[in-house]
Amino acid sequence: MVERGDIQNLVEPRLEGQFNDNAAWKIAKIAMSCVLPSAAQRPDMSHVLAELKECLATKADPRRPYRTESINTSSSDLLKRGLH
Repeated sequence: MVERGDIQNLVEPRLEGQFNDNAAWKIAKIAMSCVLPSAAQRPDMSHVLAELKECLATKADPRRPYRTESINTSSSDLLKRGLH
Protein backbone atom coordinates (compact mmCIF):
# COMPACT_ATOMS: atom_id res chain seq x y z
CA MET A 1 0.00 0.00 0.00
CA VAL A 2 2.87 2.35 0.76
CA GLU A 3 4.55 1.64 -2.56
CA ARG A 4 1.27 2.34 -4.38
CA GLY A 5 0.65 5.55 -2.41
CA ASP A 6 -2.56 4.08 -1.04
CA ILE A 7 -2.89 5.98 2.24
CA GLN A 8 -6.69 5.57 2.32
CA ASN A 9 -6.38 1.79 2.77
CA LEU A 10 -3.42 2.07 5.10
CA VAL A 11 -5.31 4.12 7.69
CA GLU A 12 -7.92 2.70 10.08
CA PRO A 13 -11.18 2.34 8.08
CA ARG A 14 -13.30 3.55 11.01
CA LEU A 15 -11.84 7.03 10.47
CA GLU A 16 -13.93 7.08 7.27
CA GLY A 17 -11.43 9.29 5.46
CA GLN A 18 -11.54 11.97 8.15
CA PHE A 19 -7.79 12.46 8.61
CA ASN A 20 -4.99 14.68 7.37
CA ASP A 21 -3.25 12.89 4.49
CA ASN A 22 0.07 14.59 5.22
CA ALA A 23 -0.05 13.59 8.89
CA ALA A 24 -0.99 10.02 7.94
CA TRP A 25 1.98 9.77 5.59
CA LYS A 26 4.25 11.23 8.25
CA ILE A 27 3.03 8.64 10.77
CA ALA A 28 3.53 5.85 8.22
CA LYS A 29 7.10 7.05 7.61
CA ILE A 30 7.76 7.18 11.34
CA ALA A 31 6.43 3.64 11.76
CA MET A 32 8.52 2.38 8.85
CA SER A 33 11.66 3.99 10.27
CA CYS A 34 11.04 2.20 13.59
CA VAL A 35 11.27 -1.25 12.02
CA LEU A 36 14.41 -0.84 9.96
CA PRO A 37 16.64 -3.93 10.16
CA SER A 38 19.53 -2.25 11.96
CA ALA A 39 19.06 -0.54 15.32
CA ALA A 40 21.54 2.13 14.22
CA GLN A 41 19.14 3.09 11.40
CA ARG A 42 16.11 3.42 13.69
CA PRO A 43 15.24 6.70 15.44
CA ASP A 44 15.36 6.88 19.22
CA MET A 45 12.04 7.05 21.05
CA SER A 46 12.43 10.71 21.99
CA HIS A 47 12.63 11.56 18.28
CA VAL A 48 9.63 9.36 17.49
CA LEU A 49 7.63 10.99 20.28
CA ALA A 50 8.51 14.50 19.07
CA GLU A 51 7.47 13.60 15.52
CA LEU A 52 4.16 12.09 16.65
CA LYS A 53 3.43 15.15 18.83
CA GLU A 54 4.00 17.31 15.77
CA CYS A 55 1.46 15.22 13.85
CA LEU A 56 -1.08 15.71 16.64
CA ALA A 57 -0.41 19.45 16.77
CA THR A 58 -0.98 19.64 13.02
CA LYS A 59 -4.33 17.90 13.42
CA ALA A 60 -5.33 20.22 16.27
CA ASP A 61 -4.50 23.32 14.21
CA PRO A 62 -4.81 22.65 10.46
CA ARG A 63 -3.36 26.11 9.73
CA ARG A 64 -0.10 25.10 11.42
CA PRO A 65 2.64 24.55 8.86
CA TYR A 66 3.48 20.91 8.42
CA ARG A 67 7.18 20.00 8.45
CA THR A 68 7.94 17.06 6.21
CA GLU A 69 11.71 17.25 6.42
CA SER A 70 12.13 16.16 10.03
CA ILE A 71 12.13 12.45 9.19
CA ASN A 72 14.80 12.67 6.54
CA THR A 73 14.24 9.23 5.07
CA SER A 74 11.64 8.98 2.33
CA SER A 75 9.14 6.14 2.10
CA SER A 76 10.86 4.85 -1.02
CA ASP A 77 14.24 4.88 0.77
CA LEU A 78 12.73 2.86 3.61
CA LEU A 79 11.22 0.39 1.16
CA LYS A 80 14.58 -0.04 -0.55
CA ARG A 81 16.05 -1.00 2.82
CA GLY A 82 13.76 -4.01 2.97
CA LEU A 83 10.40 -2.78 4.27
CA HIS A 84 7.47 -3.75 2.10
